[in-house]
Amino acid sequence: MNYIKKELFPFKTITGLTYDSADYESNLNKALEVSNYWTLREEQRRARKQGRLVGIGVSTYTEICGFGPSFAQTAAITVTSSGNVIVTIGGHPHGQGHYTPIAQLVADEFGIELERISVRDGDTELLPWSSFTAGSRSAALTGSAAVICARKIKRKMTKIAQKLLGVDGELVFENGYIQAVNDPEKKISFDAVAQAAYQPSKLPEGVEPTLFEYTAFVPPNYLFPYGTHIAVVEVDRETGELKLLKYFAVDDIGRVINPLVVEGQVHGGVAQGVGQALLEEVVYDSNGQLLTSNLGDYLIPTSDVIPEIVWERTETPSDSNPLGVKGVGEAGTIGSTPTIVNAVEDALSPYSVTIDRMPLKAEYIRWLIKNAEERKISST
Repeated sequence: MNYIKKELFPFKTITGLTYDSADYESNLNKALEVSNYWTLREEQRRARKQGRLVGIGVSTYTEICGFGPSFAQTAAITVTSSGNVIVTIGGHPHGQGHYTPIAQLVADEFGIELERISVRDGDTELLPWSSFTAGSRSAALTGSAAVICARKIKRKMTKIAQKLLGVDGELVFENGYIQAVNDPEKKISFDAVAQAAYQPSKLPEGVEPTLFEYTAFVPPNYLFPYGTHIAVVEVDRETGELKLLKYFAVDDIGRVINPLVVEGQVHGGVAQGVGQALLEEVVYDSNGQLLTSNLGDYLIPTSDVIPEIVWERTETPSDSNPLGVKGVGEAGTIGSTPTIVNAVEDALSPYSVTIDRMPLKAEYIRWLIKNAEERKISST
């Protein structure tokens, strides 16, 4: 009932931001399907008849990312005379796996093998300027900057290939060749055109030698990925201990470049959100001494805490970048924390309690149950 209907997008919010595109209802329906939601509810009813406290949590989120109109991101591409491609990106990867999707994007544009693309980053001497890596902006901005560079180079290579082939019509780049659309027999290898680009005598009039382009991409808007997450938990009535039984995530991050990388991002984000909901807490003693100063005291999720994460997606492309992507870095984190808290509150619904703090430590859950039991006794 509270979803913005898909036909109302782009939707200007009361805060002045404009949501680019979404179909929340379809995303929710897919999450219900993937999780087999009504079967989960039937299993929950059976569990409650057995006296077990099983809960199901659902959360739909929309996040702002892809910052943004005031923060350009940069990339540069060199195609060498041997036809190899060097991509230099301003965005800095530190565990997200940027190299592979960036290389995929450029390889797709040039119609050549992925192995011929090398990606480098992190050196201020390689680019005249760059901005930051944060806010799920790497594919949308860094990837777009790289693709725009590739398209600039393709326009130059097209002119060279047209001269070498003796044609003036449209050309396509595929399978390592540049060929005429109207006459596929007229084609020349990508390598041959790259080599010619470094030989002034072979160039069309007005075309400079070498193949190099630089781009600073500025998006016209922020990005708004969204999704629906569903979790199943069980609470031990006697101890207050929690167990996360099942987890399902259906995210819409626009166009997906590399599903494996994306799923890894979601898994990491969900784990981080689980940590916030169930474990992570900064504690000081009465003297202000930090008691959770290491990973023995400041707990994070381990494999025995997190079940298999079932991930699926819907795709609603954005028009705020040439790739149609929206961003995924924080998706798992944003969806998982409220989903798990909702699930625990649902498990405790027989006690009519309200959860108002995190992490959901066993002593807090046991305190909620005990207070509810005492209230029930006093009311009778």
